[in-house]
Amino acid sequence: MASSHVFHRSLIYEPLLAVRAEGNYIYLQDGRKLLDGSGGAAVTSIGHGDKRVIASILDQLQTVDYVHSGTFANKAAEELANELIEESGMARAVFVSGGSEAIESAIKLARQYHLENKQPERVNFIARKQSYHGNTLGALGLCRHTARRAPFLPYFSSYFHYVSPCFAYHYKLDNETDEDYVKRLADELEAKFQELGPNTVAAFFAETIVGATSGCTPAVPGYFKAMRDVCDRHGALLVLDEIMCGVGRTGKMHAWQWEGLSSPPDIQVLGKGLGGGYAPLAAVLMSNKVISAFLAGSGAFNNGYTYQSHAVGCRAALEVIKIMKEDGLIEQCHQRGLFLEKILNEKLSDHAHVGNIRGRGLFWSVEFIKNKATKEMYPSTCLFIDSIIKEFVIYPGSKGTADGVNGDHVLIAPPYTITEDELVFLVDSLKINTSYNSSTMTSLIVMMTFTMQCLILGLILFHPHVSSKPILSPVKSNCTVNVGRRSLTEGQNIEMMGKLYKVEHCKLDRAYHACGANLLQMLSVACNVIQKTKQKVTVNKRPHTRARRYIQRKLLTEACCETLCTVSEMLQYCPES
Repeated sequence: MASSHVFHRSLIYEPLLAVRAEGNYIYLQDGRKLLDGSGGAAVTSIGHGDKRVIASILDQLQTVDYVHSGTFANKAAEELANELIEESGMARAVFVSGGSEAIESAIKLARQYHLENKQPERVNFIARKQSYHGNTLGALGLCRHTARRAPFLPYFSSYFHYVSPCFAYHYKLDNETDEDYVKRLADELEAKFQELGPNTVAAFFAETIVGATSGCTPAVPGYFKAMRDVCDRHGALLVLDEIMCGVGRTGKMHAWQWEGLSSPPDIQVLGKGLGGGYAPLAAVLMSNKVISAFLAGSGAFNNGYTYQSHAVGCRAALEVIKIMKEDGLIEQCHQRGLFLEKILNEKLSDHAHVGNIRGRGLFWSVEFIKNKATKEMYPSTCLFIDSIIKEFVIYPGSKGTADGVNGDHVLIAPPYTITEDELVFLVDSLKINTSYNSSTMTSLIVMMTFTMQCLILGLILFHPHVSSKPILSPVKSNCTVNVGRRSLTEGQNIEMMGKLYKVEHCKLDRAYHACGANLLQMLSVACNVIQKTKQKVTVNKRPHTRARRYIQRKLLTEACCETLCTVSEMLQYCPES
């Protein structure tokens, strides 16, 4: 994979090369067979390689492969819409390529709904802190996950606002009942409406069960009914994001069906398990109230995508839902979920660093904490989870479980076809890895840190491409120094090279934390650092190789020594034995 031209999610860690996926397993090029414990990110619903879905896709390709939704309808999209509307009690459906597109569409749908009702002043959206709704700028702006948002903060709308999540483990007070907690959150939402102006709020967005950010976090009983009451009182729409938790994942077709709502949400978003991994597909469902405004108004939704209502994607999803029904997989998901809850609690709840086990159906999370009594979290620098997940496939969730920065959890969301024996294997594997991590991490890091850093320091100091001699004629402050294509003064030169190197140093540091004992990978990363910082250095427009080597050696040596100095600081974040 070193020669890959794909810009993978990480340029430091090579992804595993899958050569086959069948049933509940993924097969790798190196011969390993991995149990799929999370369906990617809760995507695989009916298992891999189902021949019925493959046959339906081939049949669709032989009839209608693609027609533009601006001019044509197709039978697969019509039948899929009928299926979803019948199950949900909604009125219409829009089909797009993925969850982020669906959230963008839901934002625009809510806005246009109020325009159709002659209420253009409704421009504000309220979502929850520690939420995740998608990766495009609009969807990411709606989120309140600190780490994911950080690089793009200048681009987010000021019309997105946030209230507290319903996260009982971290934020429900010790003396609060569920009813008291719900009332406090409802009062907070009401206060936010009043702060913004009740008639300026377009919609309230929430994940019915929070997925990757806080880890399969269901609301306490009565929460969504209370949120619905606030929205209805002020004429705002309730939008539920079920991209991860919908389409049977919780043991019902829709996760909101567990919440005791008297009617469906105004808008609902589905994804991931809808296509089951066989096709990229997501859906936006809307209620009669919403579609009625459009029918009485413009009669058109000002939104559209090239692959909207794609016939092949819709046909695949239609077959996935058909298989769920014919094989009883949604009820099986519920029953397997009860079994999974039981064994997770039996095998992991007493662990010193397991803080909370939560979820519903086949959508569960285990949260790891540093101190069980105080609920103190692991800081983001520890990367505790990276050292747990090795030889089976499970989703690590987003860093920053409780506050968007700190905390760790794993997310268990296997295919609905998983057996009880496979669930036992998965939980036992997690238990073994977690116990190993907690009992050996400190001694492992003590041993490996100095070995690793000495090897890297030696590699840096004695690498043939790095000169150990000082430059004979130091660069004068009045000289023009060029690094790559950028011209800098001598004083800026170190700063600029430092910034470039720090990017690599962060990756080096992350690889160290995450791998712990992987010497070969660390040495490879160190070599990459040296190669990538070999930029052309010129003095007064003439190449100056020794200046480049001096700067490079100085920076790498300083960075390595700095890492050595952080050992004691790092050890305090390691689990105690």
